[in-house]
Amino acid sequence: MFAVILITFLLAALWLPSAVVLVFVGRVSLAGMLRKAWRVWAGQVALAATLIYLADTLSLANPAGYTAAICFGLGGGAAGYFWLALRHQRAGVN
Repeated sequence: MFAVILITFLLAALWLPSAVVLVFVGRVSLAGMLRKAWRVWAGQVALAATLIYLADTLSLANPAGYTAAICFGLGGGAAGYFWLALRHQRAGVN
């Protein structure tokens, strides 16, 4: 049960920042958000799993710390990506 809660928390850390940007800044519906973000979210999960595996292979100290840092960092990066993409879309920049 603890693993399910932990995985849910980490997925929320990955996906929630970009979802908030899409809904509140981009004024996108839930269906539109899923259409725009599913590729980025799949890439986030793959990149997070790769980075966590690499950090574990390198025997870095504090596995909970680097796992949380990777998830929050990638979540913030995706939110920044969507924010910039929405700004360019509004400005008409290709």
